[in-house]
Amino acid sequence: MPAHRCPACNEPVDALRAGTVAIVAGRFLYFCDGSCKAKYFAEMAGSSPVSDSVVTAEPPAVAPRALPPVAPRPPASSVPDDASPPSFPAASPRGRPPSIPDADEVPRSVPIRPWSSDGSPDDEVAPPPASQTRGDVAATTARALAAMAMGSGTLSLGLALVGGGAAGARLPLAALAVACVAGRVALVPKDPSDVSRIVVLAPLVVELLAAVYARGIGAAAAGAIAAATGLAAAATAIVELVLARAREVVVAQRERVAEALDTTARGVDGSERRASEVRAGEQVVVETGETVPVDGAVVSGEAVVSPWIDASVDVTKREGDPVVAGARVLSGRLRVAATWSGADRTFARLTSSPTLRVDVAAPFVRTTRRASEIGILVVGVLVGLATFVNGSPLEVAVASACAATLGFSVAGVLGAVALQHARGQLRALQNGIVYKDASAFERAGLADTAVVCARGTLLLGEPEIVAIEPFGGTEADELLALAAGVSNGSSHPFSAALLHTARERSLRAVPVRTAVHQGSGATAVDANGVRVVLGRRSFLLGEKVSVAVADASVTAHEEQGRSVLLVAMGDRVLGVLAFQDGLRAGARGAVQKLHDAGIEPVLLSGEARETCEILGRSLDIEHIRPEVAHPDRAAEVRALGEGGDVVAVLGQPSLDDAALGAADVSVALGAAGAVPGEWSVSLAGTDVRAAVLSLALPRMARERSRVSVAIGYAPGLLLALGLSFGLLTPAVAPLAMVAGATLAILYAKD
Repeated sequence: MPAHRCPACNEPVDALRAGTVAIVAGRFLYFCDGSCKAKYFAEMAGSSPVSDSVVTAEPPAVAPRALPPVAPRPPASSVPDDASPPSFPAASPRGRPPSIPDADEVPRSVPIRPWSSDGSPDDEVAPPPASQTRGDVAATTARALAAMAMGSGTLSLGLALVGGGAAGARLPLAALAVACVAGRVALVPKDPSDVSRIVVLAPLVVELLAAVYARGIGAAAAGAIAAATGLAAAATAIVELVLARAREVVVAQRERVAEALDTTARGVDGSERRASEVRAGEQVVVETGETVPVDGAVVSGEAVVSPWIDASVDVTKREGDPVVAGARVLSGRLRVAATWSGADRTFARLTSSPTLRVDVAAPFVRTTRRASEIGILVVGVLVGLATFVNGSPLEVAVASACAATLGFSVAGVLGAVALQHARGQLRALQNGIVYKDASAFERAGLADTAVVCARGTLLLGEPEIVAIEPFGGTEADELLALAAGVSNGSSHPFSAALLHTARERSLRAVPVRTAVHQGSGATAVDANGVRVVLGRRSFLLGEKVSVAVADASVTAHEEQGRSVLLVAMGDRVLGVLAFQDGLRAGARGAVQKLHDAGIEPVLLSGEARETCEILGRSLDIEHIRPEVAHPDRAAEVRALGEGGDVVAVLGQPSLDDAALGAADVSVALGAAGAVPGEWSVSLAGTDVRAAVLSLALPRMARERSRVSVAIGYAPGLLLALGLSFGLLTPAVAPLAMVAGATLAILYAKD
């Protein structure tokens, strides 16, 4: 804190950064600027500016310490199958994000504002924000008040032990402690997750009034009530400090997000402006090494992108792909059409908006807060009545009621619950997981069943043709060209594989007309008017095509875990095409994490039963739903939830939109940055392990919050029982308060 004040305006002034320094009578006077100096001497009768006034000089710059080079990031394919999703490193003990060096380790030169000859600041240099100085003063004052509250509250107990004439000072010391706590509460900005300040201060004030009343009537318990009040004020200050320290990492991570999003946007015409000034629909250009300033969709270009703030994986973004603000272009160039900007960006609103922060708006947090605030009032009244009925005086009954209320340490326990949820949401953001709102976060934690769509989620979604078996004299190239013609125009992965293989063999797709793609197959008519059918065995049977000639071949391929399509012309099967798709990295680990979290995995696929069973056995999934066409998947998902289970669906929006839309909790891979509100959970990446983590994090936050409430309120409950039966005195309440809050907060930090 600055050690000097301007003699003219009484504002704090740092000796090294004062605008003007005057030497008067051998003593240095530090002024904010030249106008303050002139005002000061003008107000002094018979005085004039002295000749030894000097202007402060800028200190020499200190060269910054060279930081070690950052190791190159490993490619996404190098992630081991059982690796956990990435997370931020822990913040420094002082609460700074890990990317910011500690101020004690890296010396920095802070430039002093240049001043012109008339004492006015240079117009080209912006003055430092006044709020920074005021914030430092407020923080220092708040810490001093907390120290005074703890000191005076503890001293009141010491005087009670000493006895004699010194015991009369217990009430003033208790009043001072309560006043210091009230002053600190008024100075420290209230976090949206904090309990009402009335809950913090009302029991202290009422207990202090009881001590004053007891002192006024000369009650024998006056000194004990005053000492208990002082100790309670000291305990309240301790709990506030412990909670503030526990929140440092959370605050630092939120500041890290704000820092990463504090960027400019470049329009297509090359003009630059603040990201908050970009409107929905406008396009921005992002070059190599730049940060995406808005949420949006790629309009043109292709680039390798770190898909969210400090992501540890890289992905390629192309036209039509969504991107979130904070993503960094590593190579290439993108043109992005904005969907959200400013405070509406995904990461910004989830870390700053009280209506979206789960530590404020999650149903469990809100319900626990309301129940606690009402519950402690009821407990306090019951304890006070029980004490009074047992023969205690009114002042002792009131003090006991206040002590019971304080012993539950609602501020500390509810702060621990909020901390658990805040850590869960921030860890989700660190892994590119975005919840629609606070209710979606809690709903995800209630999921009992997780339906995992096979294609594109557990499987790569990039099948390759591994076998072509023509029948009846048909050539393999002829069979492939005919299948490519029927599948042309479809976005299904099998169609992409057919067209890709045909191009590799320099084959021209057979022209067909009136192609209809439906579910697990497609039909068309060739140039001669003959019907062509392409699809799975069940699809051909539905089209009245006999598949007996291909049964043995189809079964053999399906027993190897392959997908099989049959090609028929008219009523005759021409051949079989076998496809093989690989498992995604981390698929086995993701399924294991579902088992560990107590969530039953269900494999949903359009493949044949034999193929699904082989895939299920390799992933340890017992519950499979095979041969479910895309139009029927919504009904299948709803049927799973008919027993009362909360059903989550993990899938790709482009492939599994029907299943996702029918889920209680929809987890959409690679969808973050699109228009919000469509899915419960959106991922900036496509890692299935992150999709599972999106269910595990809120589940863990809820379960750990329950434990925090139990261990935090246990000392208060024992205290209330002891006070009701006359086994304990109000002086024990501070111990219960500190013990309960500390246990709950320490458990929340683990």
